[in-house]
Amino acid sequence: CYVKSLETLVLDADQMKFPTPEICKKSTAAVMMYLCSRLEIEYEHPSKFWLKVETANKGLTSSVSDGV
Repeated sequence: CYVKSLETLVLDADQMKFPTPEICKKSTAAVMMYLCSRLEIEYEHPSKFWLKVETANKGLTSSVSDGV
């Protein structure tokens, strides 16, 4: 739940004990929502995380110019 940029999670659902195979067969977002709810942490979809990163970086310029 603390990895805000996780976009894909591949699990061998039938071998999982926790979360249950039923949860693990769902989407990455569904699994993350379940885990976050168990920890009482608000789930944030990766697209929201990356939008925040992009917004924070807006206006920053590179210190290296092309061709140098």
